[in-house]
Amino acid sequence: STAAEDGVLRLTRPGKPAEATRYSAVLVKEKEAWLLASVKEQDVDPSELVKVDDLEWLVGDWSGDGGGREITTSYRWDKNKVWITGRFEVKEKGKTVSTGAMRLGRDGAAGAIRSWTFEDTGAMGEATWTRDGERWVMESEASLPEGATLHATNIFIPLGPDEFSFQSVDREVDGQALPD
Repeated sequence: STAAEDGVLRLTRPGKPAEATRYSAVLVKEKEAWLLASVKEQDVDPSELVKVDDLEWLVGDWSGDGGGREITTSYRWDKNKVWITGRFEVKEKGKTVSTGAMRLGRDGAAGAIRSWTFEDTGAMGEATWTRDGERWVMESEASLPEGATLHATNIFIPLGPDEFSFQSVDREVDGQALPD
């Protein structure tokens, strides 16, 4: 005649970020009806609401240019739709200067979306992705082939089904600032 329930209530609305609250409830049965005797709520960390599926808009083939560079990227789901894998190529004046691969997925221990990048130059990096409204912010750190460490904040903003903007800011190599 008594039950305890713990759960997460999620609210999703078109065009709005997901909202959630944790709850614990005690229910008591009176006659044929279950009644709430007590309910307690607790905020949910927003990182727990982020899923790899939230980045499905990124899957596809992309190209762009900026700052004298041409960039092409291709993102695909793996066969189990757990990871998004990517390939990229960067050209300057028509000459390839960098290629590489990325794997992006949910890190269960951290409760966050993370990615790992490997470049043909030997550079490798990792990043944590968070959603800020419609923007995706990628806090990244990479180890460069010569041993230096690169830090950058990369911002992706979906602009429609066939377009997104990308900006790399707050970049530095071994503490020395680089231009955005």
